Amino acid sequence: SFTLGQRSNVSFNESKWIDTLTFTAEYFFSNENWTRHDYQNYLGFLAGKTSYSDKLAAGAYFEQYRNSRHYLYTSIYFSNFILIDFTFGNDFVFNLEDKSFLFQPSVVFSFAEGEAEAGLKAVFYSGKKDSEFGSLLGDTNLILFTQLYF
Repeated sequence: SFTLGQRSNVSFNESKWIDTLTFTAEYFFSNENWTRHDYQNYLGFLAGKTSYSDKLAAGAYFEQYRNSRHYLYTSIYFSNFILIDFTFGNDFVFNLEDKSFLFQPSVVFSFAEGEAEAGLKAVFYSGKKDSEFGSLLGDTNLILFTQLYF
């Protein structure tokens, strides 16, 4: 397994509408993950299960980001964008084998002198029904969260 990537931070000290732009691009490979053929076999196995308890037990084998050997990840974040203490960002994960992906825009508000955050994330999944991100139960998730750092 290995990850190749680049992360870049650009500060805009003179700007009144943005403080920092952070861009990340990574390629991830793991020979321990399933191949596309392995994942297709798993979906076929699930389809053959008739009872809910059998499907639930078979679902224990599923782990997100372990169903392909090749992934591409990119993100872009704007810190203190237009409003102080707000960060707007987008994450994108692309499964290079089955061409499915997830897209995750977010907005985060920092408070308590940067020791806490509250935010909203939307996660959009896309792909064919036999792909990793296209075979999930839903195609959209909305996440409201808070975090406290100490």
